[in-house]
Amino acid sequence: MAQEVAPVSDTELSKEIENPVTRRITLPLRYEADFLDGAYKATKDTFEIDQAVVPFRLNEDWALITRTKLPVEVEPPKKLGDHWAAGLSNGYTTFFLSPEHGQGFYWGVGPVLYYPSSNPTVGVKKWGAVPPRPSSSKMRARGCSVRSSITFGPLAARSATATGPTSFF
Repeated sequence: MAQEVAPVSDTELSKEIENPVTRRITLPLRYEADFLDGAYKATKDTFEIDQAVVPFRLNEDWALITRTKLPVEVEPPKKLGDHWAAGLSNGYTTFFLSPEHGQGFYWGVGPVLYYPSSNPTVGVKKWGAVPPRPSSSKMRARGCSVRSSITFGPLAARSATATGPTSFF
C-alpha cells in the first residue's frame, strides 16, 4: 500500500534548491553575453549547465551528491582576420559524500574532477583533480546551514594539475 507524501511548501522547496548538498535533481541553465568583445566588437556567448545537482542515495545513512558545471562558449576573433572560436570550455564535477539526514546543518566532502576544454581558444586543455584523501588538504569540503530563508556556509578547496598545485577559495 503506497503512502501519501505531504506536499512541500514553496519556502521549503526554495531552501532545498539553495542547499549545495541537496537531495533533489536540479538543472540550472545560464546564458551570459559579453558585448563588444574582440577585434570586431562582437558578442561573446556563454551557455552553461551551472552547478547541476544529481544525488545518489548510497544507503540509509549516506548519499553521493554530484555538482557539474559545463560551459559552451562562442568567442569572436581577438585579432582582425582571425576566426570565431567555439567549443566546450573548462568544466568540473564535484562529488560530495554527505550524511543522508541533516539537522539544519549539511556537509559534504569529496573529490573534484576538472575537464579540459574542447578548443584551446575557449579554455585550457588540461585535466585536473582534487583527490579524496581525508588525511591531506587536497580535497574539497562544503558545509552549509539552512535557517529560515537564508543558506550560508564555507567552501574550501585545494587542487593540483599536471603543472603543480593551485588553491581556490
